[in-house]
Order: sequence, then structure tokens, then C-alpha cells
Amino acid sequence: MKKWLVLTAVLAMPAASAFADEATGTIDAISPDERRVTIDNGMTFAVMPRVDLSQFAVGQRVKLTYTPTTLTFQSLGLHGNAEEVVAVN
Repeated sequence: MKKWLVLTAVLAMPAASAFADEATGTIDAISPDERRVTIDNGMTFAVMPRVDLSQFAVGQRVKLTYTPTTLTFQSLGLHGNAEEVVAVN
């Protein structure tokens, strides 16, 4: 059973990354405790733990690579799970 679950998880990984999207904007709010970032277009993202939020500040322009969330999470105000956040000029 464990081997089947691992195999399923490995096979699902490439498919999940195939649905990644990008958003660029200026940071309006950062919530380090909740690991959330909101950009100036009103989109809020849950940020993965590997992203160091201390490197970013309100007013900074960034590009987020994210996986869109389900409608359930969108109803809570989350638009995606950001796997990467980088500063842009």
C-alpha cells in the first residue's frame, strides 16, 4: 500500500507543476505568521515555507509563481500557493 501511495505522489508531481501560473505586482501586505502575501491587484497567496519572507517588504515589486487554489480556498481569499517569489524591477 505504501509503495502505491509513493508512486501516485511521484506521478502527480509533474502534473501539479504543469498548472503553475505567474502573477506580478507590488506587495500590499505581508503576513509572516500566516505565510501570506497580498499584491496590488488584490490577489492573496499562501507562501510555501522554502520562501524567506523576510527578504521582501511592502511596496516591493515581485513576481510569484503559484499553483491556483481550489474554489474552497478562493472563497477564503486565497488565490494560490506561491512556490517562488522573486523581486523584479
